[in-house]
Amino acid sequence: MPYDPSKPASGSPDSSAEMCAQFAGLKQLIDTVPTITDAVVDSVSTLNPGDPATVNAVASRRGRARIAGM
Repeated sequence: MPYDPSKPASGSPDSSAEMCAQFAGLKQLIDTVPTITDAVVDSVSTLNPGDPATVNAVASRRGRARIAGM
């Protein structure tokens, strides 16, 4: 059962089946959020003290995406 933000209605009696269905729907939504499964650092630059560091990395999640200048 998909998550229904209108349930439970204000003042309605509690229903464990309805609440379980709501939690199951929320878990399904959370499980579909993409997560990073792997990361490889390509390079790291050491700079002068006080200067921000830079890094080039590749992060994987259902494919590969390049993250540069972090």
